[in-house]
Amino acid sequence: MLKPPLPEGGQPILPDPLGGLLTPESRRLLDSMLDGVYIVDLQRRILFWSKGAEALTGYPAAEVVGKSCMDEVLNHIDANGNLLCGGACSLAEAIKTGQPVRKRIYPMHKAGHRFAARVHSVPVRDAAGRIVGAMEVFRDVSAEERFYARQRKFDRLVQQYISKATYDSIAETVARDLEICRDPSAEERFQALQDQVDKAIQLHTVKGNYDSVLKSAAKEGGMNASTRDLTVLFLDVVSFTHFSEQHPPDAVVGFLNQLFTLTAHIIRQHSGDIDKYIGDGVMAVFISAQDAVDAARDILTSGMPSLNKTLATKGFPEVEVRIGMSSGSVIQGDIGSADRKDMTVIGDVVNTASRVESSAEPGTFLISESTYSRLDRPAEFVFAMGLKLRGKDRMVRLFKPKIV
Repeated sequence: MLKPPLPEGGQPILPDPLGGLLTPESRRLLDSMLDGVYIVDLQRRILFWSKGAEALTGYPAAEVVGKSCMDEVLNHIDANGNLLCGGACSLAEAIKTGQPVRKRIYPMHKAGHRFAARVHSVPVRDAAGRIVGAMEVFRDVSAEERFYARQRKFDRLVQQYISKATYDSIAETVARDLEICRDPSAEERFQALQDQVDKAIQLHTVKGNYDSVLKSAAKEGGMNASTRDLTVLFLDVVSFTHFSEQHPPDAVVGFLNQLFTLTAHIIRQHSGDIDKYIGDGVMAVFISAQDAVDAARDILTSGMPSLNKTLATKGFPEVEVRIGMSSGSVIQGDIGSADRKDMTVIGDVVNTASRVESSAEPGTFLISESTYSRLDRPAEFVFAMGLKLRGKDRMVRLFKPKIV
């Protein structure tokens, strides 16, 4: 069997069933693209294989042109490992539907490894508008895959230190900025994408904390401790011991999970972070004292009534919580053993916030004077009482909202 003749550039030239569309000029144009390009006829026999396709796959045109894409030349699979060449082939779909098809696939390089590729397949039509074949343009997106894998790891770390609302804002900014990253160099695209993430995160985090997160991501071990000005909030279920004694364990755990889901949602809505769950209580931290107060108000006025309606349908009695908070300088860092560490805050402010919470009446919240002094709207609060704490020379002044 005679092989197709090879022109000077090494690209076999087959009889053109595409109605003269594969002209020398069009071949040179497609060869100038960095992306891989190949064209097939209606039987999916490869008629053209670009220089870009050679560079991306390792297969020279002489080994590919004339073969069918079903001959497992590239052995395409999808993200779940399903072979595409014999079934859900994007070229076959484009020929059948007459519509463009976009997919993310994993072709096989000649060297034996797979690489991530984004493909765009379109039907090829002759002068009369009849579909006579299909063209696929593919781009190596392995750098982007590595970026997203790295980003997911980074996300998990970052979300330990920032609220969901802040994180979602960062994600939205990055998604928008990715649209402008179009450098043809994979490595440069990768760096551009990472730069966008870095810039976005630094808009929403304290630089010292951001640098510590990067150091923690780059090496094993915990973050270095730092001193931060935060508002610490404690929430506790009123008469939880009695509640737990009156209900089976699975019901008690189910209730706590509902409560914690509710409070976590509201706390994060107000840019707070859950520090830890302590039995039937929650400890959260906020950069802004006003955010902490707004979160407490929402938990009591909308969150708990909604939760109690749900509990009533299951035959549970109404549940109340009390909330207290204090603001000031705390030590924040990864604290624990060599095997397990928790990112947490410690200090006098934490102890004070806990005592403030225990002094609040059921269904209400109290704030210390240190929190009161940081509020944007202090006029909404009035003096409630003085609290004597061990180790303190003077009473801690507590304030309550005029209207919860």
